[in-house]
Amino acid sequence: MKKSHWIKFLIGVGIVLAIVAGCGSDKESSGDKNATSEKSVGKTKSYLFVQNAASGTFVPDGNGSYTLTLGRVSPQTIFFSDRPVRNAGQVDMKKYISSGCFRSSNPPNAAIDVMGADKAHDVVIVELFNPKYDADAAKLQYTARIVKDVNHSVESFNTRRDDSIPESFGAVAVFIDDCPDLKVTCGNKDGDAAGNVSCCNCWNWDVMSCDFSKDCCSFERCQRHCTDTYGSEYKYIYTCSLGGWVDNYADWQNAIYSTCAPY
Repeated sequence: MKKSHWIKFLIGVGIVLAIVAGCGSDKESSGDKNATSEKSVGKTKSYLFVQNAASGTFVPDGNGSYTLTLGRVSPQTIFFSDRPVRNAGQVDMKKYISSGCFRSSNPPNAAIDVMGADKAHDVVIVELFNPKYDADAAKLQYTARIVKDVNHSVESFNTRRDDSIPESFGAVAVFIDDCPDLKVTCGNKDGDAAGNVSCCNCWNWDVMSCDFSKDCCSFERCQRHCTDTYGSEYKYIYTCSLGGWVDNYADWQNAIYSTCAPY
């Protein structure tokens, strides 16, 4: 793709992001510095992430998954949040993909939008995991699984979704949903499991990771979900990387980059 065309493509994506981020009631201005108003207190932020590349391949690996390779990929990931807490910006690609949010047991959904492909083969909805980024080569690689029973947060992608995209293509944008809720197993001090609960697994832009350090998704709030559901003695949460049960955030923090399957 010629440089001028690539620049036009990036500008176009920027315009789309501005339009999407600005949708909603005119009482809530996206430029309002008080976006985190009273209406926002206690609300969980939901982010969408966008990665742009000049070319890519989508090759089956023989195991039902695909290897998505993005060439001449932009060195940063664009992010923005929906109402009521509007936020937008960009973050270094290496920092983004090292966030620990691409666990194979709990991967984010993404829409791969191929520019210039025919309408029957231009969008697929996938789960992404196992990212590998080579900054020197400007190459980003994921393992991807096509999903047909899970929707993307942007409805237009769901209506345009196809069964496949070309194995090789030009300009492409990958729209990645926020981290899915994390299912944790609640138990007691003796290690007896009571059952699972879903806990928010939101992004923390201070350290760029999915963890339980923020109030909206704190370990304590997840712990309360366990005790409210199963009783006060079930305040322990199982973590596979530590191979046991934890009842405090410090121990959980040691396990936030775990990629093993839930208990």
